[in-house]
Amino acid sequence: MVGDDPDALDAMLRTPRAVLVVDGYNVSMLAWGDAPPAQQRDRLLSAISELQLRTRARVILVFDGADVGGVLPPRRPGVRVVFSPEGEEADAVVVRQATDLPVEVPVVVASSDGWVDEHAREAGAHVVSSETLLRALRR
Repeated sequence: MVGDDPDALDAMLRTPRAVLVVDGYNVSMLAWGDAPPAQQRDRLLSAISELQLRTRARVILVFDGADVGGVLPPRRPGVRVVFSPEGEEADAVVVRQATDLPVEVPVVVASSDGWVDEHAREAGAHVVSSETLLRALRR
């Protein structure tokens, strides 16, 4: 199985205690780039929630907080939405969320951002592209 493949991603997420950390706008802009940010977040959250139900992996969905001013993160079982704090890019928060998990927890990061990819791999996470995640969500 190729590591950056929807079938491999699905298998990784079914690993006990697996956590998926998603670079939210990196994924949503690819899928719904013409939609306003709030609509992108809602669509991605709905799709991610279905993936979480299917695989039972915990999901941390990270968005840039610059455009959310006062919006509370939505709540879904198994999915935690995180907005980056003012003045901090979501990329750094994605990597921090992945690195803050215990070393024995299997971590998958979904992003096509080169900086996120490099730093998440250095931290021991497996990285899949945003396109791979979208293909897995469309199943």
